[in-house]
Amino acid sequence: MEKRNLLEYVESGDLEVVKSILENGGDPNIADRRGYSALLIATYNNDKKMVDLLIEYGANPNQKNHFGMTALSHASYFCYMEIVEMLLKNNANVNTKTDEGWTPLMEAARGGCTDAINLLLKYGADINAVNNDGWTALHYAIIKGHEKIVSILLESGASVNVGEPTPLDLAKALLEEDLLIKDKLVNINNILRKYGGE
Repeated sequence: MEKRNLLEYVESGDLEVVKSILENGGDPNIADRRGYSALLIATYNNDKKMVDLLIEYGANPNQKNHFGMTALSHASYFCYMEIVEMLLKNNANVNTKTDEGWTPLMEAARGGCTDAINLLLKYGADINAVNNDGWTALHYAIIKGHEKIVSILLESGASVNVGEPTPLDLAKALLEEDLLIKDKLVNINNILRKYGGE
């Protein structure tokens, strides 16, 4: 009963009831059958006060659902910056990976969140980490056409020669395939060449 109620109250955003349950010994790390913890649910809802409360009562910022997703990965993708910062300050693993090898930095690059990129790098994110497909955050910034993130990643030391295809090869292929995003990809291609791409 406690498990179901706590998750339901987190989902509905009822801060006072959740606080009461936690004060009376409720487990802040309980999860539903898919592995969605109270903290992950609060993060999905961008409920900063709920996230703060759960962390205060010992919620594990590195708890994963059944796909390996953490609250930090989700917050990084959606650019929930207050939550990203809270999680990092409370020892969320900046280099955690999903079952498919996605890191929070890859999620931020895919989601186009420059603020999360900068903060994750400040906390030591592995800029050249590769997922199960051999792609890095740079690959995702390129495929989504996020020029500013491409520049930030390259200026921070991202390799243009990691993965298959390499980021430069990917940009070239996209340039050939899609004229609608030609201008962005030309700029990304030039940025990659500036940083040593062939």
